[in-house]
Amino acid sequence: MAGPARLVFTVRVFVLQQELFCFRMRGKAIDIMRFYPLMASEQPNDILESEYRLAREIGVVRLGEKTFFFRRQRKIYYVPYENIRRCFRRVQLVPARLCCGQGDLPVENFVICSAEGELAQIQLPGERAGKALLEEMKSRVPDAEFGCPKQVSA
Repeated sequence: MAGPARLVFTVRVFVLQQELFCFRMRGKAIDIMRFYPLMASEQPNDILESEYRLAREIGVVRLGEKTFFFRRQRKIYYVPYENIRRCFRRVQLVPARLCCGQGDLPVENFVICSAEGELAQIQLPGERAGKALLEEMKSRVPDAEFGCPKQVSA
């Protein structure tokens, strides 16, 4: 069938990287977001969703008013700022074979730690994102330590 006589009924399903499912039927939208805590502190989903939407985005990380969010595959993980004790950048050199020979590619990661140890290592798009995220975290979590923990040699 073609033209105006054609009955059009479409249901579109969008699955975004942020675990945001948007079902559209005749212009109406229903959003479903799922959040996974890194620690035992559960928060209501509607509060987390509103904070997530208003948060500043740097790569896969979003910095909310009271909560640190990041995406990994289709899940959104979160940890309240009060549980973060240490933050630092970790640059890993990954061996790669390029057209002009072999070399090491730097991969920028951001690590957040609690009192018990490392909570997450989050891969970022580049050095600029890592530096911007670290500076932003210094203003949001002033009582946390910044920088890699010192290695004690025996």
